[in-house]
Amino acid sequence: MQLDTEATDGSYSEFKDTDLVWHHQYADPDFISCQTKELLDHLENVLANEPMVVKRCQHIVEVKAQGISKGVVAGNLL
Repeated sequence: MQLDTEATDGSYSEFKDTDLVWHHQYADPDFISCQTKELLDHLENVLANEPMVVKRCQHIVEVKAQGISKGVVAGNLL
């Protein structure tokens, strides 16, 4: 994901408590379509045997552990 951030003007990576997100809302829309597909394909192949979820939302690609959410984490802390 870091390589995609470096190769794509207008994108950035964000490490959150429960996930990793690649933001690309400020990138060139024509370029980002191919770049996003390549990143999704790569992540799905690399993480195929891992308990991880890779999903594409509007202007982001998100990677997180299966079954983990802010609600689960908060519930465990309380």
